[in-house]
Amino acid sequence: MKFYIYFLLLSSICFSQDLTVKFALKLTKPNDYCSVTKKFTLNQNTNQSIFQLDDIRNIHQFKYADRASVVSDKDSIVAYMIDENNIEFLYQEKCFKDFRNNYQIYNYNIGMSLKCYNVKDDLDLFDWKLVNEKDTLIANFKCKKAQTKFRGREYIAYYTNEIANQGGPWKFDGLPGFILKVYSIDGYLSIDTESVLFNAALKQTVNNPFADKKSMAFDDLKTEIVKREKIAFAKA
Repeated sequence: MKFYIYFLLLSSICFSQDLTVKFALKLTKPNDYCSVTKKFTLNQNTNQSIFQLDDIRNIHQFKYADRASVVSDKDSIVAYMIDENNIEFLYQEKCFKDFRNNYQIYNYNIGMSLKCYNVKDDLDLFDWKLVNEKDTLIANFKCKKAQTKFRGREYIAYYTNEIANQGGPWKFDGLPGFILKVYSIDGYLSIDTESVLFNAALKQTVNNPFADKKSMAFDDLKTEIVKREKIAFAKA
């Protein structure tokens, strides 16, 4: 009985530890010149997490950085010209999660508008199917495998219950553990863990950067994108 109580106490301590996890998010685009590997940091405590891009002015995140140059730099959005034919944007991407109230808010940039929209969504977006395979070691943690289909793409994820019982990079969540790796079957997206740091002594505070800002539903964002595309097409 004493051992059981000790085990529960130890598990509670482990899962209440604050985390800082470094991720590399790679986008392999159809036009390979625009492919990019962006560096993100996720800070998480028991109740909340924030996942955000480290540096929008690091031109070396682009695969062809030697062909890239800055054409516009406006506070939280930087436009880059890639090989004189393609414009790509790096903006201060953020994804905030509230585990207690089961929601997340993230910002989304609509290309040439140089404007970001804040989107509020459920935390449980994904209908995961757990895969019964031998554990995979990622960042020195034993991980289990899961798969899902979401908004036109198939994804594979690896999660561990050695770190926390929830959480993960970007919008990915909803598995019985912390997600350390995600990739899409078509090769477009991959997210890999670079480091994991436990900050139990720091007791970091995770703040909601969207607390005093308007947000919209994902369906409203799709409507806004279609509207802007029609305007751009009419001007072409």
